[in-house]
Amino acid sequence: MFAKLDSNKAYNLALSWILVSVLYFANKQMDLVNLHSVKYLAIILFIVAVFSIWLLINRLKDQRVVKLAMIVFSTLYFTAAAVINREQYFAIGLCVVLGIIILSTDIKDIRPRIGNKTFRRSILFLCLLFVVLVGGNCCLIYINHWTACYDFGIFSQMFHYMKETGIPFTTCERDVLMSHFSVHMSPIYYLILPFYYLFPSPITLELMQSLIVMSGIIPLALIMRKHSLGKASMIIFSLIYLFFPGFVGGCFYHLHENCFLAPLVLWLIYFCEKELWYGQALFSILLLAVKEDAAVYVAVIALYFLFTHKNYKCNLCIFIVSIAYFVGITRYLSTYGDGVMLYRYNNYLQDGEGTLSILSTAISDPVYVISQISVADKLKFMFLTLMPMGFLPIITKDFKRAILMLPWILINLMPNYHYQYDMRYQYCFGTCAILVYLAVLNYADLKEKHRDKLLLYGACCTIVLCSSINYDHLGYIDFFNRSAEKRAKINYAVSLVPEDASVTATAFFVADFSDHDVVYELERTDNKTEYYVVDLRQENDKYSVDDYLNDDYETLYYEPDVVAVFRRIDETDD
Repeated sequence: MFAKLDSNKAYNLALSWILVSVLYFANKQMDLVNLHSVKYLAIILFIVAVFSIWLLINRLKDQRVVKLAMIVFSTLYFTAAAVINREQYFAIGLCVVLGIIILSTDIKDIRPRIGNKTFRRSILFLCLLFVVLVGGNCCLIYINHWTACYDFGIFSQMFHYMKETGIPFTTCERDVLMSHFSVHMSPIYYLILPFYYLFPSPITLELMQSLIVMSGIIPLALIMRKHSLGKASMIIFSLIYLFFPGFVGGCFYHLHENCFLAPLVLWLIYFCEKELWYGQALFSILLLAVKEDAAVYVAVIALYFLFTHKNYKCNLCIFIVSIAYFVGITRYLSTYGDGVMLYRYNNYLQDGEGTLSILSTAISDPVYVISQISVADKLKFMFLTLMPMGFLPIITKDFKRAILMLPWILINLMPNYHYQYDMRYQYCFGTCAILVYLAVLNYADLKEKHRDKLLLYGACCTIVLCSSINYDHLGYIDFFNRSAEKRAKINYAVSLVPEDASVTATAFFVADFSDHDVVYELERTDNKTEYYVVDLRQENDKYSVDDYLNDDYETLYYEPDVVAVFRRIDETDD
């Protein structure tokens, strides 16, 4: 029997093995990633179970069910393993095996036929799921007092000042009252201000970020429709966009102006494709308003369409304006602001050199650039970026499209600032939105036989990698429920501080006092304030509660291992 094992029966045997493994895991009879789990595994029973299910599967006449079950259960099985052991290299290895499974599966006869109603409901479901899982859990993290001063506390206080004065002041960013626009030029924040004015709470900011990122589905859908993608493909691309690990991870680092990059980049690309100058002009301006380095996206997109479309004058004008804006705004920040953060590229700089040296190094010594990119963490980042898109951004014969990869290389891969090539921070929104567009372009060019497998592979990898990287946050509701007692004590402690008082709080409590005119982060300040709120939930070598348990401070509330509140005793109190 085994000598005549054909390819279908071998495929069925592999599915049987996966199904039994899933059942064993579901019944908690084995740990997927630990060697000691073998002792709980009765190998004879396991083999019998695999063989029995194999015989049942062989009797199925509809092979489509078998193929669909293989893809679904393999993805679930590997997702469970990736969640248990959230090592990113391990997740990449799982995706490699998943790729072998999908590439060996003929999916031609399992393509679904989707009507307009099903299509709309599917997209709506994905959007709601994203807002609930990402926006909802971000709100829970804030309510549970686990959002840090850097950067959510800063932006929360900034919006308080914008609401009261119209100016983006903060005291906790540089330990002095100053405009955040001296650090980053981000007037795009004023688009959120009307919503914050109506609902003045950090929760509004958390929800707005998820809604802003989610809104990128609209230009993405318009782009996909222009390239004649089918409804099933559009749904899968929407899943990849919304649950791309870097987008979800960026949101869980809480509000940043970078969240605007994803939808605005796609809107600019859409209007460039349509060759509508007014849309190009509007979204170029909006993109430039996000941050000083957003000029990179505008310039690269304009450069690409300068070579590929007929609207030469408009694209050339946008390219020149974006370069001029970048030069002007960086000089302004260097002269009147806090300076440009060139230290992130210090692997390309020598003493006294400026921004242009980065470009000159890249042009004159590309091998050096490759040496800076070809390091373990950046190579890992490349896989984590490309796998959820089925490697489609790099599968093309049109070398002009490589222009659109420049922001990814320049912003994520070239710097030695490790946050910029980490999926858990906010630096993927713009670069990876462009890569999603490249994936759509290249998908539209490929033959159905190959492109559908790659797209399906990308969707499965999105699920595995997003779960691996972001599971702690996506499943935050469990931790939130277990923290109810501590949260109630912290809420009470926060309520003891008068609304008009100056406050010094430890990092995870700064956002709780963002509606105060003066709030500092304890770990970074020497300024004196009226009240001090100290986080005791975890050890920290930057402060000690013992520093406040003396005659200089009045203890208003002290709960060991949770929180303490002190009022500084001024000489005038005597």
